Amino acid sequence: MIKRMWLVVALLLGVLGILSAVPAGADIPTNIVDQYWTWNRGAPGTPNFWIEQINKINTVQPVWNPKDATGQELGYATLWLDNKEIPDWHKNIWVEVKFVLPRTEVPTLTVKDPNGVVYTPSKTWLGGTTGSSQFTTCQWQLPWQPDWEYIQFDSFDYYRLNGIEIVEVATQCVPEPMSIMLGALGLGAVGGLRKLRRK
Repeated sequence: MIKRMWLVVALLLGVLGILSAVPAGADIPTNIVDQYWTWNRGAPGTPNFWIEQINKINTVQPVWNPKDATGQELGYATLWLDNKEIPDWHKNIWVEVKFVLPRTEVPTLTVKDPNGVVYTPSKTWLGGTTGSSQFTTCQWQLPWQPDWEYIQFDSFDYYRLNGIEIVEVATQCVPEPMSIMLGALGLGAVGGLRKLRRK
């Protein structure tokens, strides 16, 4: 019984490792995300728009240049991203930007949570192998799962969207390893009680 219980725990932790691990240099891993949106520049004379690609948690579309609780605009280079708060979980966030022309420098993007804590990316990379690319991808790992966050860009060009073709954003909610372990131990205890009752 004890061996089976530890086997279940090991399997669950292995699955968590697979779900939360994303290889450096990869694009947004759409096979594991909970929501995935793409912003597209409209044709001349038409509005820009967001397209919902994946939305497993029923969030609303991202908002450029949002307003705070007092009605003040936060800034030209801020994107508000809706989510669902889940206690004892953490969050992975990806942003990918496609520029009109290839770039050699990586732009500075940060994430700010509802408590005002600012996070720098845990990984940032240019797509391609030539040292320059039209694509830049950033990934963050937040230690908790807030119900929304701001993605802050480093240039007026992001809000004016000069030279940008597409912006993609995605998030993944991930259970904490301790939560999984406690759940597995709880299942093991229930199984043990059932076995004792049968005796």
